[in-house]
Amino acid sequence: MEDNKDIQKANKKMLERRGGYNIRLAMNLNEARKQISISEPDLMVLDILLPDGNGLEFLKEIRASFNYIPVLLLSVLGKSGDIVNGLQAGADDYIAKPYENAVMLARIEALLRRTTKHYMPKSFGLK
Repeated sequence: MEDNKDIQKANKKMLERRGGYNIRLAMNLNEARKQISISEPDLMVLDILLPDGNGLEFLKEIRASFNYIPVLLLSVLGKSGDIVNGLQAGADDYIAKPYENAVMLARIEALLRRTTKHYMPKSFGLK
């Protein structure tokens, strides 16, 4: 979940093309709740600063109901204290903006490798 439409579109395009993933988008917490109620994701990419609430508070909701969904926080808040707070709130990983696409893909692959029972790694070339 990302509230910046340009970043959201770029991430979706990159993850679908390079990673071969099926991406569902949510611009805010309300949309994310609806998406999860329809179908649980294999992994969630979550921003902290959202227009209708705090991503860390939403993360606590996720952990209370769906503790097994891996969550990657993606935030402009990149100081060590922010990262520690995110991980202590229940995130499985944290990437500060700006970031490189190759790093994001590698971290998503690592999270899925550890959490998905029948994970089959995808081949993708990154330069």
